Amino acid sequence: MASLGSQYPNLYFLNLEKTSDWRCFSLFFSSKRPLCNLELLEPDSVQLSEESYRERLLALYDLPRSYFLDLLNPRNKHSIGASSCLVEAHYVDRESAVVYSFLYSRAFRDYPRRAVRLHFFSKEVDYDHLLDQKYLQDAYLGFVVLSAHGRISRAVLSPPRAGRTWWFFPAHVDYPVNLAGVPLQAVGVPFAQQDGRISACATASAWMSTVILASLYGFDTFVRSMPEITALATQSSLPPHGRVGPPTLNVSQLLWALREMGYEPLVYDAVDPEFCREQIYYSIESGIPPLLIIALPHHWAEPSRESVSHCVTAFGHTYDPKIDPVPLCKAGRWSTSIQCPYFLINDDQIGPYLKIAIEEPNEYGHGNPAIRLDLTDPFVSRHRKSIWDHWYKDAYLQLILILHPPRHIMSLHEAVIKGCSMLASAYDLLSLRYKWVKLHESPLYRVYLSSSNRWKQSMLPETQKGGRVGLNEELSRYFRGHQYPKYIWIIELSDARQRVGARPEDLRVFADITIDPTSDPEDMDFLTMHIPGLFMRMFPWDQDELSAIENHHIVLSSKDTPYQPFISPLYREPTSL
Repeated sequence: MASLGSQYPNLYFLNLEKTSDWRCFSLFFSSKRPLCNLELLEPDSVQLSEESYRERLLALYDLPRSYFLDLLNPRNKHSIGASSCLVEAHYVDRESAVVYSFLYSRAFRDYPRRAVRLHFFSKEVDYDHLLDQKYLQDAYLGFVVLSAHGRISRAVLSPPRAGRTWWFFPAHVDYPVNLAGVPLQAVGVPFAQQDGRISACATASAWMSTVILASLYGFDTFVRSMPEITALATQSSLPPHGRVGPPTLNVSQLLWALREMGYEPLVYDAVDPEFCREQIYYSIESGIPPLLIIALPHHWAEPSRESVSHCVTAFGHTYDPKIDPVPLCKAGRWSTSIQCPYFLINDDQIGPYLKIAIEEPNEYGHGNPAIRLDLTDPFVSRHRKSIWDHWYKDAYLQLILILHPPRHIMSLHEAVIKGCSMLASAYDLLSLRYKWVKLHESPLYRVYLSSSNRWKQSMLPETQKGGRVGLNEELSRYFRGHQYPKYIWIIELSDARQRVGARPEDLRVFADITIDPTSDPEDMDFLTMHIPGLFMRMFPWDQDELSAIENHHIVLSSKDTPYQPFISPLYREPTSL
């Protein structure tokens, strides 16, 4: 009788907790000799002494491949928690195939065109489990696709288990995977590495961001491969070094490619640190991964230049409940971003899940906010900290690119001004009629963009499974029953005094307003508005917002209590260090 291994000729299992299997696995990430043939996986065929193995580690691994080994090492208690790996050899990867057709198929030398896909699980997995979809999904941690040249073509991995504060990942993707006929979902943040020949850091960052947004915006936008993004960016102009040089893209070319892909990109100059933090934070809260253009004054590849521009993708943020927002609120900072000190980024040159802070300008930044890479989390290996430190030493932020959906004409700043003005008008008008309508002493606002369908689905009363605690059924029906455009701005107000030391599930919203992003930023209109005890709505045919507040407000008959805000379903709790 044939063994199960012979029935799955392109699949091979590795127990990452075994030393021999780990050594075989680590050869996949060698920059000199990427492993592509299954027959080389047999432990007996890999004759490496302890000394030669360590030499190979030091000589053949570079970033970001070496960083992936840290994230995947089961002996690192702060890694993603991978226990076993399923190797899918001779894999036909679309991204690698497009790169091959654009470049390697035209070369005189023969280049392999198939890739290797590595699947990771938190439990022990073998051939018998390939018929158990629930077991595989419960243990699935994501995948990494390696091209035949050792480049990380694409990857979607679960976040690492480390963190000194709460880590939130609003901008993530549920990536569909088919493994031997079993449908799985990889939940995480996409990562890709540039090849330096037909894709650059801007191309890789744009790909990482748009893969998430294609899932978020549905059929409004499309996913393009990295060579296709480069082709869109340069279809009307050459890269700065010409087509035969490195595919460096300038901002104008990147914006052109994004517009061709169906997005409405907004560009913000990095001037004020607080303004930059708010723009990045609320973009991430909207599920939109912004592209950050940063300057690296000490770039090792071109030390003769003053600085080199680099592009990274931001997708998450931390949350520190120990920060007291009340004094900051009284000083004029009313954004919930003040409790989120760090942002999480993907850097195609280093790896995924890095943590940075936006700080006051340094001596190199010419007044632009400084970028500080945080290396305190324990999943970062010590021998790589010096490399990372040098890479981001004295770095500073230059531009922020936010990719809005099509037909979006209102910026975040305009939405905040309109929403807060309308809330103030509602409080002023209705406080004369209802004695309970009073402004809070220390309100904080949170603003984010969402599809109206996604937002209405989240507005379930607490009586329903998965509903928001504190949200009553009457208010839920009013919110869900109103007419909305496809996308809406949501502005939530919370009490700064109640946020001190609060866990995410204990946060509460006492008032909110929805804004139409296709309306004129100068018009003071709204869609729905809620303040304690009252619900207001404005219809498309209403011309006067004050009359809508006066004539279309509803006194809620049910007890109206503050309720939970919308919280990203993907997050990591702080670990005890």
